[in-house]
Amino acid sequence: MLAENPDWVFRPAGPASGLDDIGHLGFQYGPPEKPAVVSGMDIARVEDGRIAELYTLVTEIRPPS
Repeated sequence: MLAENPDWVFRPAGPASGLDDIGHLGFQYGPPEKPAVVSGMDIARVEDGRIAELYTLVTEIRPPS
Protein backbone atom coordinates (compact mmCIF):
# COMPACT_ATOMS: atom_id res chain seq x y z
CA MET A 1 0.00 0.00 0.00
CA LEU A 2 2.83 2.41 0.77
CA ALA A 3 4.38 1.91 -2.68
CA GLU A 4 1.14 3.04 -4.36
CA ASN A 5 0.59 6.03 -2.02
CA PRO A 6 3.94 7.08 -0.54
CA ASP A 7 2.54 10.30 0.96
CA TRP A 8 -0.28 8.55 2.87
CA VAL A 9 0.11 7.82 6.59
CA PHE A 10 -0.89 5.11 9.04
CA ARG A 11 -2.64 6.30 12.22
CA PRO A 12 -3.64 4.21 15.24
CA ALA A 13 -7.39 3.89 15.75
CA GLY A 14 -7.38 3.86 19.53
CA PRO A 15 -5.01 2.29 22.02
CA ALA A 16 -3.30 -1.04 21.51
CA SER A 17 -4.60 -3.91 23.60
CA GLY A 18 -3.14 -7.24 24.55
CA LEU A 19 -3.67 -10.37 26.57
CA ASP A 20 -1.00 -12.97 27.25
CA ASP A 21 0.86 -13.40 23.93
CA ILE A 22 -1.68 -11.70 21.63
CA GLY A 23 -1.78 -7.99 20.77
CA HIS A 24 -4.21 -5.91 18.74
CA LEU A 25 -4.00 -2.45 17.19
CA GLY A 26 -6.64 -0.85 15.00
CA PHE A 27 -5.38 1.46 12.28
CA GLN A 28 -6.47 4.01 9.72
CA TYR A 29 -4.57 4.73 6.50
CA GLY A 30 -4.94 7.61 4.10
CA PRO A 31 -3.82 11.08 3.10
CA PRO A 32 -2.50 13.23 5.93
CA GLU A 33 -5.00 15.74 7.35
CA LYS A 34 -7.92 14.00 5.55
CA PRO A 35 -10.34 11.20 6.48
CA ALA A 36 -8.89 7.69 6.34
CA VAL A 37 -9.43 5.69 3.16
CA VAL A 38 -8.60 2.29 4.68
CA SER A 39 -9.43 1.02 8.17
CA GLY A 40 -8.38 -2.24 9.71
CA MET A 41 -6.49 -3.98 12.48
CA ASP A 42 -3.26 -5.81 13.10
CA ILE A 43 -3.26 -8.84 15.39
CA ALA A 44 0.10 -10.21 16.49
CA ARG A 45 1.25 -13.21 18.49
CA VAL A 46 4.50 -12.67 20.35
CA GLU A 47 7.00 -15.40 21.19
CA ASP A 48 10.25 -14.76 23.09
CA GLY A 49 9.77 -11.00 22.76
CA ARG A 50 9.38 -11.06 18.96
CA ILE A 51 6.38 -11.12 16.67
CA ALA A 52 5.92 -14.75 15.66
CA GLU A 53 2.71 -14.24 13.66
CA LEU A 54 1.10 -11.09 12.28
CA TYR A 55 -2.35 -10.85 10.72
CA THR A 56 -3.66 -7.71 9.04
CA LEU A 57 -7.39 -7.41 8.50
CA VAL A 58 -8.79 -4.65 6.31
CA THR A 59 -12.30 -3.86 7.52
CA GLU A 60 -13.27 -0.93 5.32
CA ILE A 61 -12.13 0.79 2.13
CA ARG A 62 -13.63 4.15 1.16
CA PRO A 63 -13.04 6.25 -1.92
CA PRO A 64 -10.48 9.04 -1.35
CA SER A 65 -12.03 12.44 -0.72
